[in-house]
Amino acid sequence: MKFGTTIASPRPERPIVQQSSSFSDKNIGEGREDESSDHFQELAEYIGGIGCEWGEVRMATFVKARWGAAFDASGKEDLRCIVVAGFVSSMKDWKSFHVEWLKRLASDGLQFFHMNKFAVSAPPFDGLKGDKPRRDRLIGDLLGIIQSHAYRSFACTVEFADFYKLSEANQNEFSLNAYSLCGRTCVKHISDWRRREGLLKVPVGYAFEEGDKGAGLLSERMWKDGYPRPHFLPKKDRSDKHGSPVAGFTPLQAADILAYELYRLYSDMKFSQTPRFTTPDTHRWPMQQFDKFPGSNEWGLYEPRDLGNLDQKLADLSDSDVPPPKTDDEENPASSGGGGGRGSNLAPVFGS
Repeated sequence: MKFGTTIASPRPERPIVQQSSSFSDKNIGEGREDESSDHFQELAEYIGGIGCEWGEVRMATFVKARWGAAFDASGKEDLRCIVVAGFVSSMKDWKSFHVEWLKRLASDGLQFFHMNKFAVSAPPFDGLKGDKPRRDRLIGDLLGIIQSHAYRSFACTVEFADFYKLSEANQNEFSLNAYSLCGRTCVKHISDWRRREGLLKVPVGYAFEEGDKGAGLLSERMWKDGYPRPHFLPKKDRSDKHGSPVAGFTPLQAADILAYELYRLYSDMKFSQTPRFTTPDTHRWPMQQFDKFPGSNEWGLYEPRDLGNLDQKLADLSDSDVPPPKTDDEENPASSGGGGGRGSNLAPVFGS
């Protein structure tokens, strides 16, 4: 269930990036950054809540997350496929990332980054239109900030036509749409990596950009599988319905770039009559940089046969009266004894 060598050939693991020393903790919280720092506290303490259910019993044990995963999605149903992608880092390094990211954007008079708008020079990036040297410096610097702060990348892609190989009954029973399937698969890949690296005892919080169809399904799926519920946050500043400011969670802007590039790449390879990105050396420059990032050799793709196999496994799990084993997230103190009622815990399916 991987893209294969046409997108990223296997490469040796890179050692975990050392925490950046560019900014100390005392630099966090000066001026504008102080508002967004609330999300780091929120991510660390609130979504560290671990949940599981057994029959009618639900319980939660709250832990403080030391690391955070930030994910964004690219693609909608009328665009034929969806990509969910993002990065994992420590809360400390995400805070340093936040400061450095905003500082670099401010040097070009920007307050946030959005790859789709940047690509077509839409406001607020219209001032960079036609200025290739400035555009190249900006995207190059932002990728460098990601490289120096994020530890590993994760991604999953599914075509909507293939997703519907899952029966409607399985979609409903297991809280799945294309988005929640990709998000849950990325979470599983994080657990696989943590297990290999001996990091299962490091609590991780999960943040996804708000507004994607299937957010509620993903939240329910993760909760039933013994993970903390994810937080759905804005990636840039906005106002709530009462006009009060809501700060953006800047790591989601990094995830936005990766999701955009993977969507562009897959769409070109699969749907274009005249594909341009046929080999790694013809990929867009940002994609070539992400190809070198830890985790790129494991970016997931659900092919038709994968969805057919998954549908059968879900049907078998639904028909089974045997409680499933505990979640794949072994550091979870609430996961012992398994997940929710009959057929609700997908850990054995995603773990196979």
